[in-house]
Amino acid sequence: MVWGDGPMIKYAAATRWILLPVGIALAACLPAGVAWGQLSSSCGTLMIPDRATFDFYSDRNNFPGAMQVPEVKFVITGVDTPTPHLYFQNTKNFSYHYDFVVDCLGWSIDLDTFNRQTYFSDHRKNLAGSLIAHDHYEPNEAVRGIYTMEFWPTDPVTFPFVRMAYEMILGNMPFAAGKLY
Repeated sequence: MVWGDGPMIKYAAATRWILLPVGIALAACLPAGVAWGQLSSSCGTLMIPDRATFDFYSDRNNFPGAMQVPEVKFVITGVDTPTPHLYFQNTKNFSYHYDFVVDCLGWSIDLDTFNRQTYFSDHRKNLAGSLIAHDHYEPNEAVRGIYTMEFWPTDPVTFPFVRMAYEMILGNMPFAAGKLY
């Protein structure tokens, strides 16, 4: 076979030209920043297996009627896709969801766009909230201490998003089973 103008060369050239747009399209669809599963502990974690880990990532804040309670903030990205991702923030280092996604997930997004995509819409792309540990609350004799999943008071989060967050958080924070509200 002679190299230069044969069918193998034409096939290889055609394959290259077909794969180039496919590669560009895939690169454009990948989120900027860290790969799924890679997150430094100074930023946060993907799983909270026990209370000690919760305490490591929590910061103590004052809420009306609950002074100095531990809080871990979370972000769920891609809530409008079949594969949303849950991130627990290191709330001591990142008290704002926006700072977390920019500094830890590597997003290039302005604050207004992030707010539009994360809050106040049934057509959001992200969901942001907090997990609060109420250590002294006893809903019944068998349970001491609960965790509440909370959202910004003026953010009307619909039930499907609340259910998604609840299920994802329980799946990645298993020690809170029976105590997450």
